[in-house]
Amino acid sequence: LARRLQERTAPRVLSLFSDSLGPLSAALGAEVVQGLDTASAGLARQRLEALGFADRLRFVSLEASTARLPEGNEGFDFVTLEPPPLAPTYGQLEEGMRLYTAWVAAAAKGLNPAGELLVACRSRTISTVLFLRCVNLGLWSVGRRAQLLYRTATGPVDF
Repeated sequence: LARRLQERTAPRVLSLFSDSLGPLSAALGAEVVQGLDTASAGLARQRLEALGFADRLRFVSLEASTARLPEGNEGFDFVTLEPPPLAPTYGQLEEGMRLYTAWVAAAAKGLNPAGELLVACRSRTISTVLFLRCVNLGLWSVGRRAQLLYRTATGPVDF
């Protein structure tokens, strides 16, 4: 993400549920809309003010269970989607898959036509095959096509 951000002039980033990629993007000069649940937003704002780049971030409130972006959040160069575990148990697998699909669709709607989407899955109950199925269904439901640029089974250090 950092390399891709530096390749663009004044990139716009929509960071959903991430308290690390949004600030990283702002530190690299991007205009960032940070979507966090209400409980996380206050602490994130304090951290950004302490670091000195809170002026490049705008916060919007999200709820993981709704899978909707607030109005007016379109045309981004990058959208990062890192929701909390949406299927923390096998009993919640179907609902979690429905939510991942819905959030991918919502995130894809926020992209400009040449934009890039980064999606992370923190639910250990969802296999790679099922997760990619959710991603494909979400993209297909909003008429978007995609190309897999990178896939890993291990998360970055901050996960």
